[in-house]
Amino acid sequence: MIQTDFRFDRATDEQLKVILNNEKYCPTHLLSGAVQEMIRRNMLEDLIFYSAKSVYRNVKYLLQHVLKMDWDELFHVGHIEMLMQAKKFKPGMRTPKTFFIMCLKTKFLKMIRDAESMKRLANCKTKNVDRLDPKLQDKLFEAPLNVEKYV
Repeated sequence: MIQTDFRFDRATDEQLKVILNNEKYCPTHLLSGAVQEMIRRNMLEDLIFYSAKSVYRNVKYLLQHVLKMDWDELFHVGHIEMLMQAKKFKPGMRTPKTFFIMCLKTKFLKMIRDAESMKRLANCKTKNVDRLDPKLQDKLFEAPLNVEKYV
């Protein structure tokens, strides 16, 4: 008989880490509960930071200049992505940790691609600048480097 009412609030941090790092055959309902509890305990920030760093070496520059967000927003996006992808985990293929790293890398690459496409869209529509969305206007006239520093 399968027990479905797990009490993740009673699990230790080490037990949750074992589920994330080593349990290759973890069922999806168990993984979803473990991920929710790890988010509640702020145990996944290192994994999210590692994934962002593997996508873009300088994460601080990425957040400030490319994505225009702060650390809390990055972790929030990572938490949401992990909750969504926990339901799609297939037991036996790989460990949940490697699965989540792969999913987070894909999400961060998509966010970078979308931000750069917005800049390209803004640069293509330079004829009617006043009619553009204010966010696109900001991206159009934004300098990639600190000009005052070099002048």
